[in-house]
Amino acid sequence: MIYDILILTTVKDYNKLPFLIQSIEKNLQDWDHIYVISPTHISNNIPNTKKDIIFHTDEEVIDFDFSKLKGNAGNGRTGWYKQQFIKLFQQVTSNNYLVIDSDVYINRPIKIFENNKPNFLLGKDQCHEPYFQFMKLMFGFGQEYHFSFINEMMLFKRNYIDLMLAKK
Repeated sequence: MIYDILILTTVKDYNKLPFLIQSIEKNLQDWDHIYVISPTHISNNIPNTKKDIIFHTDEEVIDFDFSKLKGNAGNGRTGWYKQQFIKLFQQVTSNNYLVIDSDVYINRPIKIFENNKPNFLLGKDQCHEPYFQFMKLMFGFGQEYHFSFINEMMLFKRNYIDLMLAKK
């Protein structure tokens, strides 16, 4: 099954992009396009890529004033919230898109789909305590499993997102 790749990056990780792209080309199959979204314009100066990489700025893919969140966030995570909104609401990729954190290097072949079904790429040892504290406050339970469900690569399906957002 064909999918696009969506990479959200920021200035501190611009130097890592060529290595991530190289690892994608080496270890992932059946992807169509790579989209890189960043807070500032960056050029396509990634050498020896098999396909063109499409660059956008945050503002080109989502029309929202994130400065409004600063007062509510209170924890300095406004950029994190912005990333989550972009992952969910961007319209540049196809219906199936794999989001990969920009500070990742894929060091082995990974099957995104098997028998036309997506694999859940589970992160391990990502026990970030604030994550579990938030779960406890919001939902009344903390860490239930020995893993966290936090991961650096996740497949999204736009039609499922649309269905989820349409629910009342």
